Amino acid sequence: MKIKLLIKITTITLFVFFSMFTVLPAYAAPEIEKNVIQNDRQTEKNVQSKQNSTTLTLGTKYLYGQSGLLDYIHLPTGNFMKHIYDNNGNLLKKNLVSLVPEHSLPFTGDNVIELSNLAINTQIGNANTVEFWMYWDGTEGVMPFSWKSGYDLFFQYGYFGFNTFNGEVLGVPSSSFVNKWVHVATVFYNGLADAQSCELYIDGIKQRLAIIGTSPTVSSTADTNAFIGGFKSGGSNYYSYKGKISNLRIWNKKQEVSIIQKNMYRNVNKSDPTLVGEWLLTDPPVQSKKIEGNKVTNLSDLNITTSIGGKNTVEFWMYWDGRETAMPFAWSSQYDLYFSGGYFGFNIFNGDVLGIPSASLKNKWVHVAAIFYNGIPDVNNTELYINGKKQTLRAFTTGQSWSVQASSNAHIGGFSYNMESSYMFNGYLADLRIWNRALSSSEISSSMYSILKGNENGLVGEWKLADKPIGSTKFSGEKINELEVLGVNTTIGGKNTVEFWMYWDGTEVVMPFAWSSEHYDLYLVWGHIGFNIFNGDILGASSAQLKNKWVHIAAVFYNGVPDENNVELYINGERQTLKSLQGAAKMEVRTSKKINLGGYKEGNVNLYVFKGSLAQLKIWNRALTSNEIKSRMYQTLPDQTPNLVGQWELRESDYLLVER
Repeated sequence: MKIKLLIKITTITLFVFFSMFTVLPAYAAPEIEKNVIQNDRQTEKNVQSKQNSTTLTLGTKYLYGQSGLLDYIHLPTGNFMKHIYDNNGNLLKKNLVSLVPEHSLPFTGDNVIELSNLAINTQIGNANTVEFWMYWDGTEGVMPFSWKSGYDLFFQYGYFGFNTFNGEVLGVPSSSFVNKWVHVATVFYNGLADAQSCELYIDGIKQRLAIIGTSPTVSSTADTNAFIGGFKSGGSNYYSYKGKISNLRIWNKKQEVSIIQKNMYRNVNKSDPTLVGEWLLTDPPVQSKKIEGNKVTNLSDLNITTSIGGKNTVEFWMYWDGRETAMPFAWSSQYDLYFSGGYFGFNIFNGDVLGIPSASLKNKWVHVAAIFYNGIPDVNNTELYINGKKQTLRAFTTGQSWSVQASSNAHIGGFSYNMESSYMFNGYLADLRIWNRALSSSEISSSMYSILKGNENGLVGEWKLADKPIGSTKFSGEKINELEVLGVNTTIGGKNTVEFWMYWDGTEVVMPFAWSSEHYDLYLVWGHIGFNIFNGDILGASSAQLKNKWVHIAAVFYNGVPDENNVELYINGERQTLKSLQGAAKMEVRTSKKINLGGYKEGNVNLYVFKGSLAQLKIWNRALTSNEIKSRMYQTLPDQTPNLVGQWELRESDYLLVER
């Protein structure tokens, strides 16, 4: 019995091994190509037969703007018919234009992005939706997207569609996709992949699928791990895609055609629980902040891990100009990332660098991820990743190492102590994120291009470092936006904080922000900006340096009689010295549940209309501290942040595409 049992086990083991051998791409990569050659006559007949009977389904879509007017018609040719209106909404003319993704990431056949810990639906009979914009260069045998389970989208035999590592394509002819932007939306069915269960949409139009090769006979399912731009196995890349991809999204359900057609052109609500993730895919970063060695951005009250043996991860995009003795990031505890002596890595203020040679980092955008260990840092407990690849660290030190820990305060662009800055970084920084745990290698790869929801496991904060906002609302002296805000503090003696980014054209006697029912506002007049209560007064500071540039404004409003002791004004994180000009506030005012942006609305009359642009409005029902204002200037916050009454990006358009 024992001998027979051993034989059975051995047989089963060999069968499993053989199955893995024929399915996993680490071995299958050359096998599929060989199958095409071996079966070329049969395959060619199959392809020719299908091409004669299968064509791409085209259609027309209509894009309506936030005003309800028709902005564009997406024509079957791929072009767009733009509609142009006057200020009263009357159609003036139509123009034929080309709309393409504003940002994209090139794939040159050697970069595959790994996604991990995806909260997708793996239950048999259910489905997941994957959508993205794609520009394909025509190279065959490539996968723009794949699940780690071997369920993917494949270009082969002149077709594009679903593949289950069975040498097949369930799809449509691909010749019309070459060297042009198309939107792809796919419904991956968990089960037997066939033309009835799987769905493929090209530019929002559902396609009739044909099978090229052998139909699958076993079920396929989505996986919690996936790849963009190819397939990975055993540390190697296979089926590497060539072209560009933009705005890839994964949903853990089957999306309806109306939602697919709506979402393909627009930014989506990232708080949607069915949205598994979104990857912007851009090179270089969409927005960045120029660091010229003259100012450090200070972060405070960070909920990081400080216990000995614990770890924290810091990641960001960096463009370094080559100047040494510089710190792009530092904890206040004198634990940092440091450029010195031709090296870049961890430093504990001992003339040391635990890192790598820095020559290859100069004058280019790179993604940096650093895992800081609380204790005595060495090559075994700290980790440094460049562009998602773990580096081999060396210790370059002049003295004895000691135990250090991350701290609840940190600095971006240098180091700050007692109001003095040092070790200033020169270059650009973007998209800094702090996590209170060690990210895995696959998590770092996934996070590089991801758009965060804000509630990810271990996320301490995200700072969208930028010289200007990515989106804004322009005010030309004609419109005023009215918003209702619930949850503000209206009690006498209470305070609220209002913060936003402002680009002002210099026009005086204007109000960028006002509490609409209380005559309480921020006023630009007489060369100053400050608080006003409609008494011919202004309690403020000089506005001379604000004209024609983006600045961050934070104002702490007091419910009562405002004076220089109970209200506060910050410009770019720096508190201003206030003084009363031409009159003083003598009456009690308070905040209200309605606000005006871009002026003050008295009935149907627009007054004090602002000229310029506003972006990223946030309202808090308490007074933020000076450190909080500095720390949160660039920070993206979840809507559930305590005391955050509301936040508005103030984008005029939610389109992903731009005219080219």
